[in-house]
Amino acid sequence: AVKGAMMITPVSGDTRAWFTQLFGRGFDYKLRTQPGGVDVNLFPKCLDTSMIERRYKLKGKNVVMFAGRLTPQKGTQYLIRAARKIKGEVFIVGDGSERKKLEKLARELKLKNIHFLGYFGRRHTRELKEFYYRSDVFVAPSVWEEPLGLVILEAMVCETPVVVTRKGGIPLAVKDKVNGLFVRARNSDDIAEKVNYLLDNPQMSVKMGKMARQIVLEKFNWTNIARRFERIYIEMAPPTNGNNKK
Repeated sequence: AVKGAMMITPVSGDTRAWFTQLFGRGFDYKLRTQPGGVDVNLFPKCLDTSMIERRYKLKGKNVVMFAGRLTPQKGTQYLIRAARKIKGEVFIVGDGSERKKLEKLARELKLKNIHFLGYFGRRHTRELKEFYYRSDVFVAPSVWEEPLGLVILEAMVCETPVVVTRKGGIPLAVKDKVNGLFVRARNSDDIAEKVNYLLDNPQMSVKMGKMARQIVLEKFNWTNIARRFERIYIEMAPPTNGNNKK
């Protein structure tokens, strides 16, 4: 497949480096980095969050959110350990092989501010969106080399600042102290400190959230990305016979 491809489009510089490590530099001339993105038409600037406000009794509370597969690579356990010091309610959206282990950890630590909501499928799309918009901070404590991180982009387009590890392609979207904060991988104390910083500094949090949405609109908008792919297809298309022009 690699030999037959006319062009290869890794989603980030880190994924490109991984590809080169795997296949060598002989295919470098075929590589062109093209990130994934978000359909910004599905994410207006503002969204009514009254449904989850009532359902989860969120009035007056700080909300911290994680969304993703509950696997060891996502580092969710470090967010749970950080919850002991976090000044807010921590909602875990997602399911996976680690869920029972993580729920047990939360019980052992006697945490009252951790809430496991399970996987939000298509029937709960609205609820997931409301959590993105309502959250004060989105946390992605990945311990592996994330290709990019779609949930991070979705949180950003909802003007939610992010606390993330500097793993894989994440730095392509997140700029430290601009639209979010970086934390060291596997470091619960660092997570708690950075999350609380944003919760204690709402003006800074709002500023970072606005920058987060702006970066997605400019760099990770599917419409703009689609145009770049269209130019690639046109560039790579074989020349057509003049008699076949349409």
